[in-house]
Amino acid sequence: NQNWLTTGGRDSLILQHDVRSPNHIVSTYSGHTQEVCGLRWNDDGTTLASGGNENYLCLWDAAMSQRSSSHSRRNGLQDSSTTVSPRVLLTQHQ
Repeated sequence: NQNWLTTGGRDSLILQHDVRSPNHIVSTYSGHTQEVCGLRWNDDGTTLASGGNENYLCLWDAAMSQRSSSHSRRNGLQDSSTTVSPRVLLTQHQ
């Protein structure tokens, strides 16, 4: 989505921002235990891969973030931020 920005931080969280909204954080991806040091969406925008300093590789499903965000907006919730867990968490990889 061209209106969304994904960021990873030293606090181990990945934030999904909707740049059109004053309450811009729509999802928080929680799966890393140390700083997030790499993010990459696949070409069709359905899966986000993230790497952390703890050497975890996480795969995230974009539909989970979009579904929760649209549900919150439809129900008129002020805090539309949702926590999303990884679809896949790889700890033993090379």
